[in-house]
Amino acid sequence: MNQQPVFILSGEQGAGKTTRLREVVTLLEEEKIYTFGFYALGYWKNQIRSRFNLVDIRTGTSYRLCERADTQQQNKSFVFYPETIRKGEALLLSERGKPNTLAVIDEIGHFELNGKIWAPVFSKLVTQRQPVFITVRKKFLENVMTYFHLTPAGIYRVNQPADHIARDILQKLHSVIA
Repeated sequence: MNQQPVFILSGEQGAGKTTRLREVVTLLEEEKIYTFGFYALGYWKNQIRSRFNLVDIRTGTSYRLCERADTQQQNKSFVFYPETIRKGEALLLSERGKPNTLAVIDEIGHFELNGKIWAPVFSKLVTQRQPVFITVRKKFLENVMTYFHLTPAGIYRVNQPADHIARDILQKLHSVIA
């Protein structure tokens, strides 16, 4: 597949992928790379991840994305809010194709490997040649690359310094733009 660069930040669950992603995005913005999309901030209750909010990178506006049906049990599935999924899709499609832009999705994983949540919009971005920066749990990394036919321009570990990741992304984006 002829695609624009896809950059992947990978690490274990709870290892700080969202935090590192936010740091890298801040550094990219300082270098005049326009980012759009969202972070998924997790919240804990009784030592269990109980819900996630989708946060618009551009405005900081937060939307309730999903929550556990029963916050007392780790194995209970999340219930998603369809209006927030639509909002996330709109955020990702609103700026695509503009110069010096990078779409950001936190995260691609289990649901997307089953064709759900962000799978359709992520596929659209990749096939429409939009540079994308995503987070992926380490255990899903190979499957995500296979499922979406990705040849990533960069795969970064969550413990790599944000400035090293940002510098590499900038270099690779500028080689595509030039």
